[in-house]
Amino acid sequence: MSQLTITPILIEQDIDRHSYLLSYGPHHVLLDPGAHYHSDALLRQIQSIIAIDQIEYIILQSNDFLNISSLDAIINAGFKGTLIVNEASLSFIRKSVKVAFKTIQELIFHLQLHQLESTHLCLQGNSIYSISPHLS
Repeated sequence: MSQLTITPILIEQDIDRHSYLLSYGPHHVLLDPGAHYHSDALLRQIQSIIAIDQIEYIILQSNDFLNISSLDAIINAGFKGTLIVNEASLSFIRKSVKVAFKTIQELIFHLQLHQLESTHLCLQGNSIYSISPHLS
């Protein structure tokens, strides 16, 4: 059985700044990759653990452009997964990044819909009615 592993990636020693690699079996997620000047340290440490193309998602939770500017280096190193971004970084992402992305809001909506999977939905006009499976 797989176990979640959270690996801190030290990207700036002077202020003890970290990115985090979350691994669950063959699945890998990078959280907050940092600024462009963190790229060398970030890539070196990640590549000592896994290949960059094994990262499925990068989650960008920062609202500060500087804290996500390492993306170009990560993409050039082979990242082909999906970015999970907040609304504040959308303008930068749309203009400069050529990989798939989803907003956090889209992801929340998808997760909410997934929770309805066991509920039958009836669409009528612009309204959605849910019917409990055991009542249908």
